[in-house]
Amino acid sequence: MKRGILGGSFDPIHIGHLRLAIEAQEQLGLDEVILEVARVSPLKTGESSAPANLRLEMVRAATADLVGVRAGDTDLRREPPSYTVDLLEAHAAPGVELTLIVGCDSLLEFHLWKDPERIAGLASIAAAKRPGYDARSFPHLSDRIRDVVTWLSGPAIDISSTVLREKIRTGKSVAHLIPPEVVSTIVKHRLYE
Repeated sequence: MKRGILGGSFDPIHIGHLRLAIEAQEQLGLDEVILEVARVSPLKTGESSAPANLRLEMVRAATADLVGVRAGDTDLRREPPSYTVDLLEAHAAPGVELTLIVGCDSLLEFHLWKDPERIAGLASIAAAKRPGYDARSFPHLSDRIRDVVTWLSGPAIDISSTVLREKIRTGKSVAHLIPPEVVSTIVKHRLYE
């Protein structure tokens, strides 16, 4: 079983997240991709605007019709803070080959994550390419980590959940950036107002 793990606050989930999950699934031949909703990221404390249960609801709605892509709540069932290494250890099992799926920007902070060498031992890493970044952009990565990184091809979708929250707060349309089912949840619960 080849399983991809894409963790994030998904506050809110948007087409960039979904595109990354699908690109990784297709390019790497993953049997499944789990979008794991983080409770609290140690590097983003205080940023989450929507409660965890509603962020999970939005991810479930966004992935409901996707084959082999689903929401995960592993992290939400644990005590904070959220560490990727702990999430991967929870998914590690005989016969399961893990791939951690990250945005290119996450690699810039990878050396700040808890136990990055252990992460590289638990999973290969698939990173989305972004214009202006290449291997030289990540001098802080050890050779071991660099060796397990696969660069995903495909057009970069540069969308920020922070920017989306601000657009929603100011009444601007985000319908082209967020799945309709997610927009419905945002409207129903008056999120990001």
